[in-house]
Amino acid sequence: MKDELAYIQKISAACLEYLDSTELFARSTDGIERACSAFLKHKCYSIKKVEYDYSGKPIKDIQDLIDYFYGLMYKYHPGEAVYRNREQDLSIALAFVEARQEADGITKEAALKQCAALIQIVFEEEPRFKFNIPLNFSIFGQKQCGWITEVAVRIMNERIQKAKEEADLIFANAHADKFVGTGWSQEDIEAALKNLEGDFYGKEKGRKERREEKQRDRRQQS
Repeated sequence: MKDELAYIQKISAACLEYLDSTELFARSTDGIERACSAFLKHKCYSIKKVEYDYSGKPIKDIQDLIDYFYGLMYKYHPGEAVYRNREQDLSIALAFVEARQEADGITKEAALKQCAALIQIVFEEEPRFKFNIPLNFSIFGQKQCGWITEVAVRIMNERIQKAKEEADLIFANAHADKFVGTGWSQEDIEAALKNLEGDFYGKEKGRKERREEKQRDRRQQS
């Protein structure tokens, strides 16, 4: 009985130390975890810490998007204390998704996927953002922190452009290989590839114009 009381007192002391800390974002629960683990082991429990992984979960709604962010937090910053504000996170996530819908003229479903991609980019390219604040979902606020979304969008567009260029190169090489040995001159091959490229970018331009037209229609209706 005395042993149990000693363990419980240690748990209580660890909780008080946590609650009395002035470090709102950086304070750690490690002391509480150690005290609780020691007590449970004393009671013959087997302890195994399991990290939650949301990275493979489909993003179907706003809450999934928030969970995805915190899943990546656990992955990229394991052991770091995370401050969560449910109501604030929901409000920020909603505005985040709506902003991407408005900017690109896309559906909510597509905007959710795009926002998830932007969140992933922030973690993958974190040094480029030079954060001097603790990470939490508020970095995706569209007012004071709007620049973070803009930088993430810029990086995403860079990746898309690079992927297109690589795809174009593969496409061009594949067609060039077909012309080899057919009696076509180098000038004929280049002209044929240019026509194919023009057709590809013509379709891309048409899709872009249709997106812009949808955005204008939305603005007129609002």
